[in-house]
Amino acid sequence: MSEINIFEEAARKKLRFSFKGVVSAEDLYDLSEAELNNMFIVLHRQVTGRAEESLLKQRSTADRVLDLQIKIVRHIFETKVSERTARENATMLRAKRNKLLGIKAAQEDASLGNLTAEQLAAEINALTEQLGE
Repeated sequence: MSEINIFEEAARKKLRFSFKGVVSAEDLYDLSEAELNNMFIVLHRQVTGRAEESLLKQRSTADRVLDLQIKIVRHIFETKVSERTARENATMLRAKRNKLLGIKAAQEDASLGNLTAEQLAAEINALTEQLGE
């Protein structure tokens, strides 16, 4: 079952989760990764606490709802982890870019320091003309 279908099924069944009261599937996005993990553990214990698996026994509605809840919690957890990782990578890339820009600016400043007085005067005059002053 695809992710879109699990949320559609949850909406159609008006699925609710027990967490500090009762919350809906969309409320799960407000939980932390640790809270989602704890919810997953509780749901998984409910699965393992049920009767043994049997090929002859048909799965009950409660079993199917529990499976759906686990899929939704797992999906939201994995989404949050993926988003956090992407944010951390973007932060590292921005920091590296800023560091490189700083080094480049320092090199440009250093190269200006190597100009002769005549070259500096010519640069100043060119900039003054561009400004129209």
